[in-house]
Amino acid sequence: MKLDKENVIIICITIAVIIAWALIYPKYQKERAEERARIQQEKVQQYNTQTTAAPQTTPAPTVVSSTDTPKTAAPVTPAPAVSAKVITGQRYVTISNDLLEAKIDVMTSALDSITLKKFKVANAKEEKLVVTSANTKYKSLQPVIGNAKCISAAAKKINDSSLQIISKWSDGLELIQLISLKEGSYLIDVQYTFVNSAKNQLLIPEFLVWSAGVPPTQYLAGDKIYSERHNIDWHIAGAKSVVTGDPEAKETKFKNLNSDENVDWAGSTNKFFASILFLDKVNGGVAGGMRVDRTYHAKPEKPSDQYVQPYVGLALKNVTLPAGQSMTVSSMRYYFGPKEMNEIAKLPPTVMDAMHISYFSWFEFLARPMVRFLVWMNSLCNSYGIAIIVLTLLVRLIFWPITQKANTSMRKMSKLKPKMDEIREKYKSNPQEMNMRMMELYRVEKVSPLGGCLPILLQIPVFFALYSALDSAVELRQVSFLWAEDLARPDLIGPQINLPFFGPTGLHPLVIAMTLLMVLQQKMTPSNMDPAQQKVMMLMPVIMLFMLYNLPSGLTLYWTVSQVFSILQMKYGQIIAEREEAKNAAAGTAK
Repeated sequence: MKLDKENVIIICITIAVIIAWALIYPKYQKERAEERARIQQEKVQQYNTQTTAAPQTTPAPTVVSSTDTPKTAAPVTPAPAVSAKVITGQRYVTISNDLLEAKIDVMTSALDSITLKKFKVANAKEEKLVVTSANTKYKSLQPVIGNAKCISAAAKKINDSSLQIISKWSDGLELIQLISLKEGSYLIDVQYTFVNSAKNQLLIPEFLVWSAGVPPTQYLAGDKIYSERHNIDWHIAGAKSVVTGDPEAKETKFKNLNSDENVDWAGSTNKFFASILFLDKVNGGVAGGMRVDRTYHAKPEKPSDQYVQPYVGLALKNVTLPAGQSMTVSSMRYYFGPKEMNEIAKLPPTVMDAMHISYFSWFEFLARPMVRFLVWMNSLCNSYGIAIIVLTLLVRLIFWPITQKANTSMRKMSKLKPKMDEIREKYKSNPQEMNMRMMELYRVEKVSPLGGCLPILLQIPVFFALYSALDSAVELRQVSFLWAEDLARPDLIGPQINLPFFGPTGLHPLVIAMTLLMVLQQKMTPSNMDPAQQKVMMLMPVIMLFMLYNLPSGLTLYWTVSQVFSILQMKYGQIIAEREEAKNAAAGTAK
C-alpha cells in the first residue's frame, strides 16, 4: 500500500481515536460506577433512617370509620415487608409443573427462587438455571399494602402446583394469596383476597405487587453476550404501542418512568429471558399504575463496576373494604421464562413488542417472521443449524435478481475504467468538463455509477433483520450443530489461551472461514478503484476478523453460507457474461 499523504493522515487519526478511547472510556466507566455507588448508598442510608425512626412515628392509618367518605389518597412509598412469624414453622414451600419450579417464601408471600427446568446455566450440561431473589430489594409477587405491616403468615399446600398463603397484617387486615401453576406454561397465576376483620371499613391507599426484573443475561445465566438488550417495558390499557425505558437511565429520568396511568402489564427483559407481571382483574379499587426501582450489583469479574437489576410493580389505589367482609381485590399473572416465539405468542399480543428482537425497532417487523420461520423449519428438520442454512439461502434467492443486477452493473463499470482514466487524465485541470464527459460516457454505454450500490442498499434492512433474528433467538441457546456446541456462542474447537487485550481466546473455524471467503469475494468483485484503494479495501476482512471474532456461531454460520452463495452467484454471472461476449464477438466477426 502506498503511504501517501492521505493514507498517513487516516492512519494517524485512527491511532489517535484508539488511544483517546483507551484513555477516556475507563475514566467514564469509573465515574459512572462511583455515581451508582453513591445513589445506592443514599438509598441504604435513607432506608436505615426510616427504620430507626419508625417507633417514634405513627404510620398513616389504614382504618377509617364506616361513616367517613373515602378520598383519593396520594401514592404511598412502598416499604419492604417486615419479617413475619411463620405459624406452620415452614418458611419455604415449593410448587412446580413440567417447566417451572417455584420456591415461595411464606414470610414475604413472594417467590424466593424460580428454576427453569428446560434451561441450564452457561457452559453447563446438567446444572439447571435457577434464578434467586438473594440480595434483591424486592421479590416477585411481593405485596405491599399501604403502610400496613405483616404480623404473621401460614402456608397451605393444596397440591403439587398450588399453594395458599394466609397472612395477617396490622389494622385487622388478612390477605389470602392463592398461587398456582399450569402444566406446559411459564405463567404463575395469583389471586389476592382481602378479609377485613376490623369493626370499621378499611381504606387502603395503595396495594402494590412487585416483580423482580431480570438482570443482564450474563449475570442471570452466565452467558457471555456479544450484544445485550436490557429494557423495561409496560403497556397502558387501551394504548396501541408499548412504552420502553432504560434500566440504566440517570436517576431523574429513571424515576420519571413511574406512571399513575392504568397499566395492564409491566416487566423487564434481557436478550433471552423476560419477567412480566400482568394485572388481569381489579375489584374494590382502581388500577393505580406502575412503580419502578432498581438495585446495583457488583460485577463478579470486575467488582469496581456494577450492573443493574430493575424492579417493576403494579398498583391498585383506594381499595375499600367494609367491616367484616372479604373481597378478591385482584388477579394477576406472572411470566418468567424465555423469549421463545411459541411461548410469547400465548401472552397478550402487545407483549410481542417488548421482545426487542431487532437492534433497531423499525426492523422488528422483519426479524420476527424470520425467527418464526426458524422455529417452523426446525420442527421439520429437527436442526436449527439446517434451519439457519435454509433461511439464509431463501433470503439470498429472493434477492437474486437484485444482486445479479448489481453485479452486472459493477462488471460494466469495471470495463469502462480505461476510458474513465483517460477522461480524468485529459480533463484533470477542468473538473466541470471532466464530469460532463463522464456523464456522456455513462449515457453512451448505458450504465449508471449507482447501479451497483442501489440494489445492495435495498437488501441492507433485510440482512440487518436476519442478523438480529439469529443473534437474539433464545431458541438457538445451547443448541449444537456440527462442531459448534452452542449456536449462541462462538464455535470454539481445541483449548483456549490467554492473549493480551483479548483474554481467553481459541480457534473459531467459522469466523476464519468467513474472513477467507470475504477476501476471495473482494478479489472476484469487479472494481474501478485504483490499486492503492484496492489494497486498503483488502485490509477490511482483517479488521472484521478482529472485530467479529467472538460472534455467536449461529451468526457466523449464516454469514459463511451467505458468502458462499454470493461467490457462486458472482461466478455464475461471470460465466454468463463471458458467453454473451463470445457470442457477440462471433456475430461481429461473421458480419
